[in-house]
Amino acid sequence: MVLSALTESAFDYVISVEESADMMHDLELALIEFASKTPTQIHRNWFSWLIPERRRAVAATLRLRELMCRIVNNYRENGPKSDGTIIQLIMENDSAFKTDDEKLAQLLEFFIAGHETTAYSISWVLTCLARNPQIQAKLRSELSTPTPKTWSQSKYLQMCIKEGMRLYPVVSGGSIRNIGKDLKTEGGFILPKGSTCFIPMMLVLNNPDVYENPREYNPSRWEHPTREMMDCFIPFSLGKQNCIGHLPTPRCRRLFQGFVPSLIYLSRRRVALSTS
Repeated sequence: MVLSALTESAFDYVISVEESADMMHDLELALIEFASKTPTQIHRNWFSWLIPERRRAVAATLRLRELMCRIVNNYRENGPKSDGTIIQLIMENDSAFKTDDEKLAQLLEFFIAGHETTAYSISWVLTCLARNPQIQAKLRSELSTPTPKTWSQSKYLQMCIKEGMRLYPVVSGGSIRNIGKDLKTEGGFILPKGSTCFIPMMLVLNNPDVYENPREYNPSRWEHPTREMMDCFIPFSLGKQNCIGHLPTPRCRRLFQGFVPSLIYLSRRRVALSTS
């Protein structure tokens, strides 16, 4: 569901059920081989033609590239459906992406990161709401007045999503950087140039000195956040090399904010039907 909505809103492409299933299967094959096995087993690069798993992973990457080609061709034939989509930003930026291969690679990167992070965040927000029925009831009450088209404008919905992303950030493992100059911390410690620094986002977003009762799901804390709370809210890290799955376009943000209430009401309808 997330993949289908994301491709249509961010890439102006209606993905079929078959394409969606094939894409997830091919992505799993490619990630297991190239992100998990190859980095620790260098010989797989030398004898790739002898390893069946490797051959299947290579074929999977070619099929993923074909999907990106179909998306690009669809854009070129039909043009943009709306402004500010990811595919428009990539396809119309020839200075940054000089060849089709570069555009295809960037599209695939956004495709993978945007789908996974969106699904991950939505799942945890819904889990938090399921564990806190009083908060869920308050959110349903607030969403009962506006129409589904204006759900994304709900301040309380935005607070519920933000609190879920604080408790369960996408980049929970942290961010690793090599610093380019000497740094002095507030405590007086010197971090010399060239040092490798690790920032665990889970600890930053659950700092008891910043967030009261940090492990509690409390969306109301974002009604009047302090400056420290805002500065520490970095679920996707910071800077030019932050996580690209942070839904960079307004249309994608509306997609995310519309999914949560839609699934809440869908679950309530199923419960009502099962008990009737």
